[in-house]
Amino acid sequence: YECTPCPAGVYGAPRTSEEPETLLSAKCSGPCAPGHYCPEASVSPTQEDCGSSDVYCPEGSPTPRMVSSGFYSYTTDDTSATGQTSGSVSGGLTGTLTGSTTGIGMSDDPTRRFAQRQCEPGFYCVGGVRHACPQGRWGGEPGL
Repeated sequence: YECTPCPAGVYGAPRTSEEPETLLSAKCSGPCAPGHYCPEASVSPTQEDCGSSDVYCPEGSPTPRMVSSGFYSYTTDDTSATGQTSGSVSGGLTGTLTGSTTGIGMSDDPTRRFAQRQCEPGFYCVGGVRHACPQGRWGGEPGL
């Protein structure tokens, strides 16, 4: 007789007296943690770091997902953490731009990104990283 490995996207920690129901179903111990992925037979919710800024891993990821064109990956949903700068953008657009020229809405560790967001007007996105439009240029549409 052989036990069935936990499927990709979940992990199976050893059974304990505190968690006696662990490993009694295909749910195993639970989903993989955001920013990580779990291949088949994983033993930790943080089995593998997601990878790089061009991929992201939501909770329960069996493999990393590629960031869509015109999007960036991030680790927090709190845009207030990135700061805001008011002003005008070359070409006559005015408004509030969030963040600085690079790395907006992302942690210092690009290997643990768990979501993607469409690039906002005034920015362009390449390889899952958001950049402010350079001086003398503007971007008035989302998803550049």
